[in-house]
Amino acid sequence: MTVEQTAQPLTRARLQTLGIYTCIFVVVFAIHFGSGVSTYSDPRWTVHTARSMLYERNTDLDEYLPKLESDAFQGVEQVDGHYYQIFPIGTALISVPFVAVLDPLLPWMADTVPAVDRYVRSRTTWEIDSISVVSVSLGVERLIASIIVACATLVMFAIARLRLRIRDALFVAILFAFATPAWSVASRAMWQHGPSMLCLAVAMYGLLRSDERSRWTGVAAAALAFAYIIRPTNAIPIVVWTAFIAIRRPRHLAIFIGCASPFAMLFITYNWIVYGSILAPYYLPQRVGATSAMGEALLANLISPGRGLFVYSPIFVLTFVGFTVRIRQRTFNSFDGTIITILLLHWAAVSSFPHWWGGHSYGPRFMSDMVPLLLYGLIPLIAVIPQFATFPRVVAVVMVAGLSVVSVYMHSRGALIKEGWEWNAMPVHLDESPERIWDWSDPAFLRKSK
Repeated sequence: MTVEQTAQPLTRARLQTLGIYTCIFVVVFAIHFGSGVSTYSDPRWTVHTARSMLYERNTDLDEYLPKLESDAFQGVEQVDGHYYQIFPIGTALISVPFVAVLDPLLPWMADTVPAVDRYVRSRTTWEIDSISVVSVSLGVERLIASIIVACATLVMFAIARLRLRIRDALFVAILFAFATPAWSVASRAMWQHGPSMLCLAVAMYGLLRSDERSRWTGVAAAALAFAYIIRPTNAIPIVVWTAFIAIRRPRHLAIFIGCASPFAMLFITYNWIVYGSILAPYYLPQRVGATSAMGEALLANLISPGRGLFVYSPIFVLTFVGFTVRIRQRTFNSFDGTIITILLLHWAAVSSFPHWWGGHSYGPRFMSDMVPLLLYGLIPLIAVIPQFATFPRVVAVVMVAGLSVVSVYMHSRGALIKEGWEWNAMPVHLDESPERIWDWSDPAFLRKSK
């Protein structure tokens, strides 16, 4: 066989792979961006901050003072006479290149994106200096967030492909994109959760591949370091996976630390310049363990009709079945152990917050960062089902399919029906009456569209 003959199939395989990844990205992005619900809560100043970084070369929001005042300074803190969003800088950093591209397109988008149109029609001129159309456009925020979730879906497909056939890996990608908070929360606005899921998925893929090539350890380290800049709860996977590298792959530890250190140094430098300390106030640990209702919170974050992970994504009931499969096959390894450890620690940490129900959100928002790890636990189960005898295989397929359909339905309500989000404020605001989380007579996912 000649070189040309052997090269041809490789080229076709690569083109096929590229085509699959392209189709996944386009479909997921189109559906997420086309889903009508946009939220205006914690992410409200993310794009503003990105524009300040792009045009003002700083991260303060001083140029938006009239809007800050009209919004009662919600989500904003004052430091040395300057105004900053209280949430981590990571999501704004990710938004900068998107804002740079989208700003010139705003006039065109006003004619094609309803969320933009509602805002810009109230203006007589286009403003690309102080208070910009893009800064408050829910459509633009949703566009950026949808791109990020689509990218995370590609990484989850790649993770699944390490152990599954293409068809089954596609199923895992579909679950990630539509049966989890990736759809109902992460792509509704520039929440921290979409970028966090992307970084954790990349880190997980890098660690899984690091046995083959040490450079993947560096990829995992960089992704983990940036995950912390995005969301402080990602300190948990950083600690656990750093220990994993140190114990199981000590030869990779120098690469791991070396690739994470630049991010850590930049983060600390930024905090020192702005806040005069190595950590921003949002990262201080006093909120952890600050609730007296941790027992209730632990249960609510799993099984309540308002915030329960297993209520909104019942497919994840099978996650630990997947780990059981690995144990019975005697293939359960130390990395699997780190996944379970991170899941349990994250669940405990978010359940210890005084505001453990996650404020104005939909479903298990505080558990959404763990979606890539939860899906990883499903992969062994999906892989073993074809090996079952006929009747058990049919039962397993029906069970997985049924739980998947319910999960997709639950998150479609948050992505498509704004009344699911309005549940947080009507008839009584959830922050004033958190016991509503247990009200099965009026759950958010059963609110009807008006």
